[in-house]
Amino acid sequence: MTRSTCSAILLLGGTGTRFEKGLPKQFHLIRDKKIYLWTLDTFVTSTLFHEIILVIPKNWIEEVHKDLKKFSYDIPITVISGGDSRQESSYLGVCKTCKTSMHVCIHDGVRPFVSLAILKKHIEALQTHKAVDTCVRTTDTIVHSNNQKYIDDIPNRSALFLGQTPQSFCKKTILQAHSKAKDMGINNLSCDCKLSMLIGEKPYIVHGSYQNIKITTIMDMMIAEAIIKKGI
Repeated sequence: MTRSTCSAILLLGGTGTRFEKGLPKQFHLIRDKKIYLWTLDTFVTSTLFHEIILVIPKNWIEEVHKDLKKFSYDIPITVISGGDSRQESSYLGVCKTCKTSMHVCIHDGVRPFVSLAILKKHIEALQTHKAVDTCVRTTDTIVHSNNQKYIDDIPNRSALFLGQTPQSFCKKTILQAHSKAKDMGINNLSCDCKLSMLIGEKPYIVHGSYQNIKITTIMDMMIAEAIIKKGI
């Protein structure tokens, strides 16, 4: 697979309800650098992708354009407005990729510590698989409760993983999955691999990293500072 066949899509649609009012989490600073720019820099410097699509809340597109003007990226970066759900934003991102793209790598913009090694594993896996997920083994016992009061089941932890991103696909496969979801009236799935399973795909697992955190809370910001201090 050559660089020209794979597009990267960074989803930056969060509203930051668990952060300070008015500032989505992707625009918070870690060491004087916005979270999404940490993520973007990793994808740019990987040299694995033909283009990068940034899917942004409509009200923040101008802000992102201002940020991008400060840097000289040697890869086309397109900024588009997201949808009303993650599923719709992901679909819009895939549709915006260029005609020559045969594969897409979809990543949460607030996972700034995705490694080059993980990205390379995805590119390699796409040579033989149509759907690829990033997962790590769970270190905690998982309990299942239907009514959120009593435990119904405690699954075997050895067979359980935690899903991360990126999630990568043959472009035709994920577009087919979105079409299937639309036909079924499904419009709010938060996992692209779950979408691909609607058409019978069995996503291949790329083992991720416990440093590949999704920044959701203030506590996650503290962990992010610690990761950077340690050296990523």
